[in-house]
Amino acid sequence: MASFLDETISYCTVCLDAFDEGKRTPRMLFCGHTVCGACIDDLAVGRKTIACPICRAETLLPADFPKNFELTDTLSKLSFERRKMAVDKKQCSECETLISFAKLRHCLTCSAADANADVLNQLCADCCLDHHMTHEVLKFSDALQKRCSTAVESGQVYVASLRHEALNLTAKSDSIRSLLRALNQITKTQKRKLSELVNTMKGSGSEDDISTVANLDALLQFSTSGLMLYTKASNSFAHIHTVLEKCETELVSVLQSVRKELNQTDEDSDGTENGSLFGGSNTESAVLDSTAFDAEDDELQHDDPRDNDEEYGRIR
Repeated sequence: MASFLDETISYCTVCLDAFDEGKRTPRMLFCGHTVCGACIDDLAVGRKTIACPICRAETLLPADFPKNFELTDTLSKLSFERRKMAVDKKQCSECETLISFAKLRHCLTCSAADANADVLNQLCADCCLDHHMTHEVLKFSDALQKRCSTAVESGQVYVASLRHEALNLTAKSDSIRSLLRALNQITKTQKRKLSELVNTMKGSGSEDDISTVANLDALLQFSTSGLMLYTKASNSFAHIHTVLEKCETELVSVLQSVRKELNQTDEDSDGTENGSLFGGSNTESAVLDSTAFDAEDDELQHDDPRDNDEEYGRIR
């Protein structure tokens, strides 16, 4: 239909060139027939009248030849349909014929036989009749929806698993942080006592005490290393929480993008079908709703064992 209209109304009957929005804009003669503006200019050279190339009716000059807006609007619609058809056409996997997306078919039997195939086979009607007559065949758009639905469901399961693992890790990290806090307090207490003992023994000046002081200094250095280890461990747990939260956010974003693309494909392939492809919105929000992880413990972020510790600064 579009091809027939292209041949009958898209071209000027005089020069046989396609109408456009420039010099070849469709113009109407007084008799009602339409020719392009360039042909009118050529026909009007040195004449007082223009004879219609179709019915030979004459139009007096000078005259204002109105633009044929109805034809222009029709040509715009035809141009849009041509572009849409060019985009919608896909190539058959077997005969490589270009056909519209809505007419594509998919062979489930062949797809099941080739489980490692990442690309869905897309077939024209002729190939389905010639080579897949006894196979299970369905619309390509339905197969695409099924494939995308499976991918989204797998992603949802993975996100749920990730959240479960994150909760387990959070519980374990909380337990370890409690132990680290207890160790931190013990280390501070022992460090203070060791510092007092070192100062006392330094004041005595005996050789045995000096040797003991050297050993105690080494012990103080070990205690300081323990405090630094505590700080690094706390920072590592905070980083783990941040990475897990980022991974979950990115996964949810990818799943939402897949849903959006799939819904758009569904609308383009069948404009009459409505409704959600993946079920009710309650289920979707229950699975995909992003749940933020617990905020990092303020005490761990701010309780640096080196804060307000003059002795620690002196020894370091």
